Amino acid sequence: MALKSKILKPIAFTPLPVTIITSVVYLGLIVALLVIHLVVPSAPSNPTPVKGIDLVEAWKDLQELSNGFHPYNSRRNDHIRDWLLRRIGAILDDNGIDHSTDPYNEPHHGDAATSRVVVFNDVVSNVTFSSDGVKSSSGRESKPGISVYFEGTNIIIYIRGSEDDDGSWWNEQNGKHNGLGGVLVNAHYDSVSTGFGATDDGVGVITVMQLIKYFTTSGHKPKKGIVALLNNGEEDFLNGARAFSQHSMSSFAHTFLNLEGAGAGGRATLFRSTDTEVTRFYQRSRYPFGTVISGDGFNRGFIRSQTDYVVFNGILGLRGLDVAFMEPRARYHTGQDDTRHTSVDSLWHMLTGALATIQGLTSDTTSTFDGEITDNGKVSSGQGSEAVWFDLFGRGFVVFRLQTLFALSIVLLVATPLILIVISAVLYRFDKLYLFSGSKHHHHAEGDDIVPLYGWRGFFRYPIIFIVASGAVVGLAFLVTKINPYIVYSSQYAVWSMMMSAWVFVAWFFFRAIDFVRPTALHRAYSLSWMYLGGWLVLVVATVFEQSLKLAGVYFMVFYFSAIFLATLISFLELFALPRKSEYADVAERQQDRHAVSSRSGSISSSRLLAPTADERLQESAEQGGNHNEEPTETTSLIRGDRHTTFANYTGSALDRESGGEEDALDNKNLKKVYADEQGWSWSLPTWTWLLQFILLAPIVIILVGQIGLLLTSAMHQTGADGNSMLLLYILIAVISILVLTPLAPFLHRFTYHIPTFLLLVFAGTLIYNLVAFPFSMNNRLKLYFIQTVDLESGINEVSLTGIGNPYLAETIRDLPSAAGQDLNCSEDPRGKYGLIKCRWNGLPPKVIKSSHPHIPPELGYADWLSFNVTRTEGKNQARFHIFGRNTRACKITFGSPISEFRVDGAGSDSRFQTVPIDGSGEVRLWSRTWEKPWDVNVNWDASDGSHDGQEGRDGRVVCLWSDVNESGVIPALDEIRRFAPDWVAVTKLGDGLVEGKLTRNITLASPEVLATAFLTLLLAFVSMTSWGRRFGGWAGRYSPSPATSGPPPQVSDSDFSYLTADDIVDPPRRVYDPFKSNLPRHNIITRPHDPSLGPDILVLKHRGVTYPLHFPAYSIGDGELRVGDLREEAARQTGADDKRRIKLLYKGRILKDDSKACNAEGLKQQSEILCVISEALSNGAAMDEDSESADESVTGPTVEVDGTISAPGRKKRSHRSKKKGKKSGSGANSPRNENLAPPDPTASSTPSATSRPTTPAQPRTALDKLDEIASTFHTKYVPQCVQYMTNPPYDAKTRDLDYKKLSETILAQVIFKLDAVETEGDVEARQRRKDLVKETQAMLGRLDVVHGSGH
Repeated sequence: MALKSKILKPIAFTPLPVTIITSVVYLGLIVALLVIHLVVPSAPSNPTPVKGIDLVEAWKDLQELSNGFHPYNSRRNDHIRDWLLRRIGAILDDNGIDHSTDPYNEPHHGDAATSRVVVFNDVVSNVTFSSDGVKSSSGRESKPGISVYFEGTNIIIYIRGSEDDDGSWWNEQNGKHNGLGGVLVNAHYDSVSTGFGATDDGVGVITVMQLIKYFTTSGHKPKKGIVALLNNGEEDFLNGARAFSQHSMSSFAHTFLNLEGAGAGGRATLFRSTDTEVTRFYQRSRYPFGTVISGDGFNRGFIRSQTDYVVFNGILGLRGLDVAFMEPRARYHTGQDDTRHTSVDSLWHMLTGALATIQGLTSDTTSTFDGEITDNGKVSSGQGSEAVWFDLFGRGFVVFRLQTLFALSIVLLVATPLILIVISAVLYRFDKLYLFSGSKHHHHAEGDDIVPLYGWRGFFRYPIIFIVASGAVVGLAFLVTKINPYIVYSSQYAVWSMMMSAWVFVAWFFFRAIDFVRPTALHRAYSLSWMYLGGWLVLVVATVFEQSLKLAGVYFMVFYFSAIFLATLISFLELFALPRKSEYADVAERQQDRHAVSSRSGSISSSRLLAPTADERLQESAEQGGNHNEEPTETTSLIRGDRHTTFANYTGSALDRESGGEEDALDNKNLKKVYADEQGWSWSLPTWTWLLQFILLAPIVIILVGQIGLLLTSAMHQTGADGNSMLLLYILIAVISILVLTPLAPFLHRFTYHIPTFLLLVFAGTLIYNLVAFPFSMNNRLKLYFIQTVDLESGINEVSLTGIGNPYLAETIRDLPSAAGQDLNCSEDPRGKYGLIKCRWNGLPPKVIKSSHPHIPPELGYADWLSFNVTRTEGKNQARFHIFGRNTRACKITFGSPISEFRVDGAGSDSRFQTVPIDGSGEVRLWSRTWEKPWDVNVNWDASDGSHDGQEGRDGRVVCLWSDVNESGVIPALDEIRRFAPDWVAVTKLGDGLVEGKLTRNITLASPEVLATAFLTLLLAFVSMTSWGRRFGGWAGRYSPSPATSGPPPQVSDSDFSYLTADDIVDPPRRVYDPFKSNLPRHNIITRPHDPSLGPDILVLKHRGVTYPLHFPAYSIGDGELRVGDLREEAARQTGADDKRRIKLLYKGRILKDDSKACNAEGLKQQSEILCVISEALSNGAAMDEDSESADESVTGPTVEVDGTISAPGRKKRSHRSKKKGKKSGSGANSPRNENLAPPDPTASSTPSATSRPTTPAQPRTALDKLDEIASTFHTKYVPQCVQYMTNPPYDAKTRDLDYKKLSETILAQVIFKLDAVETEGDVEARQRRKDLVKETQAMLGRLDVVHGSGH
């Protein structure tokens, strides 16, 4: 016995062994899980570890592939496609494989019918499909459905298997293969516009290329054929995989392996699988990694992003696997998705898994993946079973059916309670059920006594302490979410450490304190019993989920509960080692009798003394003084040196000697085995069974639950940048921490204070760090979402960043030069990412369309970026769009109300795809494989209730996208953010395009009936105004019904002088000149009969800071009846100009010159704003006569005086041709001028008289002479003024704004409009010279705009 005691002593249930063993097990397993999770298995040093695999070649290919952004809508995408075709050809040539390109190109080598490998260069397939409308991520607004037309550019490589049919079976009528179905392996070769695509999906592409190399190497020919698909367009809407569905090879494969990347490096994890049977082949992988919980996340919609897996399985009906990289999320779709942030090890990890899986699938010649032919267009691949799978330390892989898990769950729920009930009954039968036993009736000759057993002691402590400790951890989750919610973004392991150390310390403190006061030998039994009860209830819920929701991710609960049951079973079984309760009562009575004799000299009470409690013994020990010099033993208290173990200890050895009986000596010896002050009957409990319980309980829980926790944290800890809830993540970490640590609870009361004290320090440090540390870093950058929208009509461009709000988003934008001094427009986008803030400002103009001259501002060419027209079908709710976008192959049409049908000319059809969702589409996306391809799109819409076809229209807009930023300066706003943003910020795309150019006007598809009604109403109005109509010469207000007299022009001040800018369009001046309230005579105002149903067409004229609303008959603009000449005449009337030919009209950077042209042909519409300048030269460039031309030279534009006032232009006094014309000088003509801002001096004398004729300068004889004179004036007079303004703008904002307006207006009047007045008369050189001068001047005005807008 002594030898046995010594052997068992190192594992006895005493503080030191318990503390050391449990700590080592937990630490070892957690460290092992972290190593497996964080460290990728090293690639072999041998570059060709397997025949047919070359890692050096693979890495070089990856570097070439990811050496630039290559989204579908980029020129580099075409370069990558051509490079892939060349590389595949080189690989096949190196392996000596006869191959051909079929059927869309002429074969390069051999014939497709006999070739072992066929490369399909698919530039024919197109697909039209749609996506149902969904609620926005905020849940507050419904997003309408989306329809897509896409032209594919996929590369498909068919490797013929040894058991495949011969010949070109894909070209036959049904295009079906008669043998066993093949295997598809897929990756997409496009990247996003902001990421290099090394991991997403460069590693996948290179893996496919190495598989092609392997299976075309001698000796590796597969039994079943392989289809290697490199699809293009996955990033935009899984477009490439859908285009593959139109190819005959899509019906050949029955199984698939999809290779993806949702991170940047690390291990490739098994995301999801379709069934148990196909997953077993992944089990052959050398380094399997993953858990079925990720698949449940996709199936239940918790993971909203998708991969090509959903196309292959959901549309084509294939059975297969989705393998992808999953972390770090912060590098996903950013510039850090490059080869510097991945490794050969990651490439090797995906390659080994893919190779083992494809080898297994191609070697399987059974009918497992063959089934009955279906009528839904899907492949007859058979039906699989739901799977449960997970890896063990990245080496082993467990896979079994979900039905097996369900059956095991039912067995555990039913059998385990019965087993415990039976054991409890047997214990009761043998009088050993100390659980729930408060006392024992003892029968003896002198009467009956009640002997206390204290079996209930410790029953309630576990649930109370568990709730307290778990509540503390959950409270920490709320605290961190409130104070520093994004700390987990970069410091997830600090959060884990805080949660776990807090739970252990709190639980230990209360368990240890209560055990000190009320020790019990049943602590483990009661703790495990409570754990069993809680686990049973959770397993009931999990079992329901397994059956009803097919939720396989609850598998860990089955193993967890099984471990708890086995540990609980041991606690029940070890009770058999205890003495019968009646025997213990006898011992207690004997001890009590001796205690009574020694204390009262033989006086025995008939009532018998009860055994004292621990508290009573402590009190008695204190009264007797105790033995402070007693040598400590195993039974000595950890806290108090004078604490006795049981009542046997304080009966004293003298009593033993006095009794002298062997029976009493044996009783005392047994009672001394009791630990501390626990119940006296516990002396016979085994001291080693705790270790068996711990080994059964803790490791399996740590491995399974810990692995799940690490995977979920890695997948979610950086999703806060996407708007996901951080509280949910912290609650998840808290719950997993509790689950991992709960197996410690039955043993914590035996811990020494050392480990908990250390954990208290860890908790304090990590808590402070998690509350105050900055959450982002260079290696864990915050993702902000970029997009730039350009209104191609107004010229306004808006840059926006979407992301986490203050202070992070504001701090990023604050550092941008272009945003300095601007008021940011920040709000939550109800149709965008929920929980994120979108901030907008006027940014640097994009240059996605190359200008013909480097100095021409890009905004002057906006009108050429996109063009379209719409034709309405009479009597039907139908229209036809013709759309053209420059330097792009992606556009879209958005509608205010959904359409019910659409079709693109030349598109194919497929019954498997709905072109429009049931509830209609609000957007049509168009993708072309050809650059600058025009689209012809037909749309239909349903009539609303009470309406008929042809009575309703639709409104919307046309948008084109640009995504190519491989050249610096193409999107300066994005370059600026990348340059000036903090180093902890990463920029990624918000939408399909980085720049969206849109025509913001409504595409009103009005019905012909409505137009006819409007025309008839207008005609009746004209008839009622017959006399006016004759005088007006139509409706443009050319003549007045009263005598033509001119009133004085409106009196304006210097502050009213302005140059039309984007700010004027967005926020027009409050001071609006109303012609109906002006001081002009009433007869100069065009008047119309007031008809509320026919409001007038209004154009807004801006001249010298004054806004003139010009009224014209309703529908005159849209019907094309209003001409530019009518507009010019009304502008002359409103501004008081004496000759309409002096009126220069500017709209969106274009001069309106052709008076016969309809206004709508120039792009004018309701409320369009036109800049007006009264020029000294006539609009048509012709002089009225010699005298009038002389007068023209003396009637100048506004004269800038030193006192800041602006004199109105002189008014010509008409007389007979033989009379001289005088000129009234402006006020302040003799005042000194401001040399920096003054326009050219007027040609008239400085002291004119009413009878004197101004001196007429010599006129240039040729157009080139005139242009040279204007150029000289511009370069010598205005360019220096512009340079001075741009290099040293006035500090005062008002002065700076005033000088800017004066200078820009003067250049317009004295240069731009004079250039326009020069007639080149067919002189090519003069024409080009004038064009260059216009561009140069406009470029200078653009730079002035930039300086003025930036406030510098």
